[in-house]
Amino acid sequence: MTWHVHVEFELDPAKSERCLRQRGFSFADVLPAFIDPVHWIEPDLRFDYGGDRYQLFRTSKDGSMSSFSPGAVRRSGLSRPVRPTRANRIVRVRLEPDGSTVEILSDDETRPIRPRTDWSAADATTDADIARHQRDDDTEAVRAAAAWARSVRRSVGLSQAVFSRCIGVPAAKVRDWESGRETPVGPERILLRLIAFSPRTALAALTG
Repeated sequence: MTWHVHVEFELDPAKSERCLRQRGFSFADVLPAFIDPVHWIEPDLRFDYGGDRYQLFRTSKDGSMSSFSPGAVRRSGLSRPVRPTRANRIVRVRLEPDGSTVEILSDDETRPIRPRTDWSAADATTDADIARHQRDDDTEAVRAAAAWARSVRRSVGLSQAVFSRCIGVPAAKVRDWESGRETPVGPERILLRLIAFSPRTALAALTG
């Protein structure tokens, strides 16, 4: 099978470094799991912050199923690229068929990313630690989803009340999106992504 050849991802280096310090591995270290035959990949639709979030699953020897959802690890190419800022620098990386990873530079040249896993820290991780990591990841995803919903509305310069009328949802729902109490689903999710992709066109359509 060659479906996994040259899979590209977008990574937040700051979050990756934090993961390395706290958990013993960087985001790039776990990307080879995406081509590991004992894992399978499912879209994580619980949250939406403009990127594509995935969960990795594997079956253990005892038949139990475990999952891993690396925060801010996103398949690229399906969403508009995040505009880099000093506080939010996104880098593109590519997973090669042999399991190695390279960073894609601005001139489309590449440079290797060396493995950095701290195996002593990884081996010392307990089931309780993993459960806590998953809770922390979900909490961070809720915050990111709320911030993204706010940024979409602000990109067209509308108040919550006007925005809700323009897209045909209750104002309370927009407030829930922006507070993290609820996440857009179905057509709402698609509509927000379209607005994020082209705010000017969306504004003309919504207010015209």
